Amino acid sequence: MRLLTTFMFTVVFTLISNGVVANGMDAFKAENYDRAFRLWFIALSEDPLNREANFGIGQIILEGLGTASANQKEGLSYLNTAVDAGSGSAALYLANTYRDGKHVRKDISKEIEYLTKADKNGINNLTARLGALYKKRDGALSAQGCKTYNKNRSSDAYNVAQCIERGHLDGRAADFFKIAFREGNVNAYLKAGKYLLD
Repeated sequence: MRLLTTFMFTVVFTLISNGVVANGMDAFKAENYDRAFRLWFIALSEDPLNREANFGIGQIILEGLGTASANQKEGLSYLNTAVDAGSGSAALYLANTYRDGKHVRKDISKEIEYLTKADKNGINNLTARLGALYKKRDGALSAQGCKTYNKNRSSDAYNVAQCIERGHLDGRAADFFKIAFREGNVNAYLKAGKYLLD
C-alpha cells in the first residue's frame, strides 16, 4: 500500500510539474514574462535541472524581459544549466546570441561551441553553418575547415585536393585535382600534372 501511495504521489507530482512548465511556455509566448518566470521558478523548485524552465528563466534574465532586470552572468548561468541538461534549443539560442552580439559580446568561438552542443542535443541541420564558421575562423584549408568538404561533391574537389596535400584528409590529391580540372579549374590541371609526373 505504501509503495502504491508513493507511486501515485510521484505521478501526480510529475503531471503538475509538467503542467507548470507548459503553462510557463504559454505565458512566455503571450509575452507575459512575469507569469512565465513565476511558473518556471515553481518548476525549478521541484526539479532544479528542468531544461525548459532553466532556458526560459535564463532568457528572461539575460534579456531583461518583463520586470526582470537584465543580468548577463545570472542569465547565462540558467541557460548553461539548460544546455548541460540536454536542451538543444537553449544551445541554439546561445549560439545565435553570440553570433548577433545581443546581450553578450560577439564571439565566433562561443557560437561554434554552442552550435556543437545544439547538434549534440538534437538540433539538426547545423553542419553547413558550423562548416562556414570553421572556415571563417580557422581558414578554408584548416583541419576543421577540411572536415566540412564532401569528397563526393565535384564542386569541393579542388579544396579536397588541397586538404589532402596539407595532410588534413586521406586520399590521392591528383584524383581530386583531375576532377576539379574537369569542372573548369585550370590551376587544378597543373597541380594534377605535378602529381602524375612525380
